[in-house]
Amino acid sequence: MPARGPVPRRCRRAAASPPVVAGSAAVYAPTVRAVLGLVALLLAVALVLSLSGRDATRALRSVRRAIPGLEDRADPRPFDRAAAAALVARLRRLAEATDPAEAELEDAADTAAGWAAGSAPGSFAYRAAVALRGAALELLDGRDEAHRRRAGQLLDDAGEALAGRTAMPGGAAGAIEDQLRNQQYERDQQVRQVEREAR
Repeated sequence: MPARGPVPRRCRRAAASPPVVAGSAAVYAPTVRAVLGLVALLLAVALVLSLSGRDATRALRSVRRAIPGLEDRADPRPFDRAAAAALVARLRRLAEATDPAEAELEDAADTAAGWAAGSAPGSFAYRAAVALRGAALELLDGRDEAHRRRAGQLLDDAGEALAGRTAMPGGAAGAIEDQLRNQQYERDQQVRQVEREAR
């Protein structure tokens, strides 16, 4: 049998590469799309605002129509201030629990998503709903001190929003920031659902 020559470097790299698992692409593809979608949204908002001078809410609405897949899929529900205040208190207790129920946190995130979908961006109701959604997702993402601290900050934001009186907290820039956060939370929940279905 003839002796084989040295294996080309390119072949060695191909042989050393780990196999691609088909399921992993389905799991992580939404994460890549989420990052690209948010980057595109940020760039488009900045461009529209700088060139046209229109108000932020109208600008963001135009951008969201131009970029597919940015709309929130949550079913709108009327904002309930008393229920939102109760959810703030409930999430604070869950943040202190050693092993909070995942199903309860997911339900809290879904409830807050519905409130956000049913509220006008720029309002205190919208800001409170987005902050509550983020707090629930932070607690779902981890039980360590960093996640608890971030969840606590978001719950503080929600509490301040529930006590607010002015029409648009943070002005037009605050309205855009709230909507960007809500879009990120929507992508986080979509990725979580894909990962759960892939198990």
